[in-house]
Amino acid sequence: MAERFTFPEMADMYLIYVWCNSNSSAAVTRYRQEFPNKRTPSRKMFDNIDRRLRATGTFYKTNRNAGRQRFTRNVNVEERVLNRVWEDPTLSTRRLGMLDNISQSSVWRILYEQTLYPFHAVKVQELLPTDFQKRLKFCRSMLQKHRDDLLFFKRILFTDESCFTKCGIFNLRNHHEWAVANPRATVTRHSQFRFKINYWVGILGNNVLGAVELPKMGNTRIYISNIQDLLNDIALQDRFGNGWRKITQKDGLGVEAPQLWPPRSPDLNPLDCYLRVLNIDDLRERVNINILRIKLSVDVLEKLRFNFLKRSRACIRANGGH
Repeated sequence: MAERFTFPEMADMYLIYVWCNSNSSAAVTRYRQEFPNKRTPSRKMFDNIDRRLRATGTFYKTNRNAGRQRFTRNVNVEERVLNRVWEDPTLSTRRLGMLDNISQSSVWRILYEQTLYPFHAVKVQELLPTDFQKRLKFCRSMLQKHRDDLLFFKRILFTDESCFTKCGIFNLRNHHEWAVANPRATVTRHSQFRFKINYWVGILGNNVLGAVELPKMGNTRIYISNIQDLLNDIALQDRFGNGWRKITQKDGLGVEAPQLWPPRSPDLNPLDCYLRVLNIDDLRERVNINILRIKLSVDVLEKLRFNFLKRSRACIRANGGH
């Protein structure tokens, strides 16, 4: 084809060719009438499209045996690359290319043809051998309590502390700057002038407690004092209505509760906090704004309880692991 036509154009040609009972001369005339502002293909073009579709199933020519024979990226090389990935999925494409003396781009093509994708690992808390059964027991107990009482999770006081710093949490993978040319963007990650603040937040039912700025060194007495002071701001019906008991969730400070929280299990706590700030006043302002936003979002608090169910079921499927 001296002139290349688009797929929609060739589709129109073929439909007109069929409508004209495979008469290419009539198809040329009909195409000129239907599309006066487009290029008019020749009779041979209509015949070629019909013949090519019947032979290959595509509008364009296919030369399967064209080009020089592959010597570097052959079947044996591909099998060796895939076998190495099977034995060690953490190998980089650069390392795989060096082992077989092929380019990194060839390794990428081999892996993509097998629909393999480089997934990133997730950081998790270390679990001791004795933790798995405790986590399983806890999650099964929580799910059973939920089946017995659909309001059970509204009586759990979920709590969490977070230490906010000037640098905060920053993920380079989620930070982009769209531009025509590389803007050479930078992000300041280290500073000689540092600060940090500990904040405590709790959620009981549809009520958000805090945020409370804690001293740098906390203990059980300070923790209990915060809970008791903040609970006084919640209506009695929300605290102890309908004759049910309040259940406290907390790990690490030795708070006694009817149900012990499993050790080394922050992944089961659906209450997470994260901010990135510029100065200490900016930090306090952002914390207060975000806490107020959560307090006004009932849907967020409802989803939190469902998130706890989801995490418990995932822990059981992992046999107590992550």
